[in-house]
Amino acid sequence: MAEFKGHGVMTLTVTMTLTESEARFLEGMAGFDHKAIEKALVGVCGSYVTDHVGGLRTFLKSIEENLAGPLVRIDKARQVFDGTLVAVKPEVCK
Repeated sequence: MAEFKGHGVMTLTVTMTLTESEARFLEGMAGFDHKAIEKALVGVCGSYVTDHVGGLRTFLKSIEENLAGPLVRIDKARQVFDGTLVAVKPEVCK
């Protein structure tokens, strides 16, 4: 006879709202050598950070992958507003 075992999975998703200044700081920090950041944080925070290095690595990678686009868009929007860049419809740029 077949045997079935069930188990549950719990996940946590946190949404952060950042100011532009905070986003630029995080993007800049994530641009540094991740191993150096880990080493510095472990040196200051000890075992707490050691236990969560995997989360730190994925956090820094997420920052690198997700913040550049919005920051470039705000920079370009400022250029359009200042008159140093001409806005075009996105489909014109394809």
